[in-house]
Order: sequence, then structure tokens, then C-alpha cells
Amino acid sequence: MLSHTNSHRDNDNEDDGDDGNNVDGNDDNVVKSSTALINAHILFRFCVYRVTEHDHYCTEPYTYSVQDVMGRFFEHKFNKSKTISGILLCETPMGLLTDTKQADSMPRQSVATAK
Repeated sequence: MLSHTNSHRDNDNEDDGDDGNNVDGNDDNVVKSSTALINAHILFRFCVYRVTEHDHYCTEPYTYSVQDVMGRFFEHKFNKSKTISGILLCETPMGLLTDTKQADSMPRQSVATAK
């Protein structure tokens, strides 16, 4: 839904002569504009894909740019959310950590500096 107005002030019902374009308070310098302000961001295309270090879970980019883009975006997001939840619910035994991953997961100890 778009809001369309020819006024710079939407909530002011009083006409005090100020249309929001008067910079220095001098009415002689007021610039009148016939351009309508529309404060809206309209999505017309999106692209999503899943990235992980496990290649078999990565997906190719999915793009969409026809009608009802927001509806299609949320439909796609919720479907992928179900897929990801299904992956996370699988009880797969965890393999041993490599030396590198084990070192990365160890808490770092602070080194005291000599005085």
C-alpha cells in the first residue's frame, strides 16, 4: 500500500502558510513543488542462497522478480526454514575434531606481561 500526498506535512490540518519549503522564513523565497512525496520502499526482486562449509548443504542462488515479490520471498524463506530445521533435527553422530578445529575451540589463555 502506498501513501501519496502533495503535502510535506501529513498530520497538520491548520493552514499557516508554511508548506515546509520555506528555508529562511522569507515567504518571497518559497519554492512550490508539484512533485508528490512517496515514502515507500518497493521490493521488486530478490536473490537468496544457502552457504555453509558443508558443500552438500549449499544451494544455488534462487532469484525472483515477477509479481508479489514480498509474498514469494516469505514463502521461500519459510520453506527453507523448514528444510534447515529438518537438517538440524537429524541426530548424526559427531566425528572427531581435527587438530586445527580442536585448537580453535579451546579457550584462549591471557598472557601476563612482565613488568
